Amino acid sequence: MTTSTIRCCNCVNPTSSKTKKLCTDCQRRLTDLLEWFDRTGPDLEANINKAYRHTANNQGGGGAGRATAPLPVNTVMFDFLETELKPELYGYATCLQVNTIHLHTVRQLAHAIRANNHLMENGATPEYLRILTKLRIKAEQLLDPEQDKPIILGPCPGYTRDNQPCNTSLRVADGQTSVKCPTCGSEWTVNALRERQRQLLLDTDITSTITGIHQKLADCGILTGKTTIRKWADRGQLPIQGEQDGHKTYRLSDAYLLATRSKRSIDSIWHLIAERNHSEEQEKTKQ
Repeated sequence: MTTSTIRCCNCVNPTSSKTKKLCTDCQRRLTDLLEWFDRTGPDLEANINKAYRHTANNQGGGGAGRATAPLPVNTVMFDFLETELKPELYGYATCLQVNTIHLHTVRQLAHAIRANNHLMENGATPEYLRILTKLRIKAEQLLDPEQDKPIILGPCPGYTRDNQPCNTSLRVADGQTSVKCPTCGSEWTVNALRERQRQLLLDTDITSTITGIHQKLADCGILTGKTTIRKWADRGQLPIQGEQDGHKTYRLSDAYLLATRSKRSIDSIWHLIAERNHSEEQEKTKQ
């Protein structure tokens, strides 16, 4: 009698547990995520009132008898907490049948979820692992907008457990040579993903407005300003393909070629400067 292989509901890797929805690696990832939100929750909430670096002791001017002006609110962080992160944490806690009546902060919610005895057996856990993974990335960017931006390699070419295209946006740090998809668990080399992305962008017949082109390139990790794209269009370097809601449209592949050509030109300039500096150093050494 053959026994069917039990697989993780997130990454489809084999797992020995008949009750737990995640494999050992994914369980560890979920635990790390919840610990991170537990630890970082107070920083996220404190950041709401730091839009202009105000503190409790620096609340603005005002003479005697005047009402104190309220602290400026970081509306981006506020919206993230109140419309994205907290609703998802409340939803997850509800699935786990956690009493949330006295839970009001990110830390309280994350701690209660992590402490639940049936966390790994709950059917909602794989989906919330994916949701919280994306929310952590966004939270980190909001907390430290000056941090090194990850390199975006485009959508994951793998397939999910139900044999659907994964399409999770894959990112790596500078210098990283491979990446494992947090959703489907497939592993890819950075070079393979870059080549795949290049071929997809060259072969695509997608057209869009300047704003759409800008966003689609950004989604692929190619940062090109709208002003630059507009200049290409004005100079005729980016041929018009049609119209969409009264706005001219352009071919994404044409914009990609221009964007990567510009980058290659910049790289070549810096390469020439480096060679010139090296030659000058050699001349000084000879003297």
